[in-house]
Amino acid sequence: MEDKSQVNVSVSENLVKPIIEAKIEATIIEALGGADKIIGPLVYETLMRKCNSEGKVENYGSYNKFTYLEVLCTEKLKAAAKVALEKFIADRMPTIENQIEFQLRKQSSAFAKIMVDGLKECMKTSWQLKCDVQFKTLES
Repeated sequence: MEDKSQVNVSVSENLVKPIIEAKIEATIIEALGGADKIIGPLVYETLMRKCNSEGKVENYGSYNKFTYLEVLCTEKLKAAAKVALEKFIADRMPTIENQIEFQLRKQSSAFAKIMVDGLKECMKTSWQLKCDVQFKTLES
């Protein structure tokens, strides 16, 4: 005869493992004084750590002039300023384009006047005409 009084129950390791890990983690945090006592100082130290303007801690201490919080705030303010300026320019694009066109027309007439005046002077003193046009680059 078979003994039916024995029951075999098996539980998957994938089910038990996360539960055990969570219990171990909670016990460790509680033993260390709770999450607030651990995380609070870590956050403070991270935000107040001195770093360079890119948020990286340098080996040479004098490069670390800013707190990480200052770097983060500066980056966010720069991004916000860029967005605001792009919107400002986009809203005024027709006016800007008109002004650019006006300035180009104004400059081209000045250029033409300089060329004509130069040609007149050159023709007064010589029968040969030599024309050398050079433009300044934006970097100059």
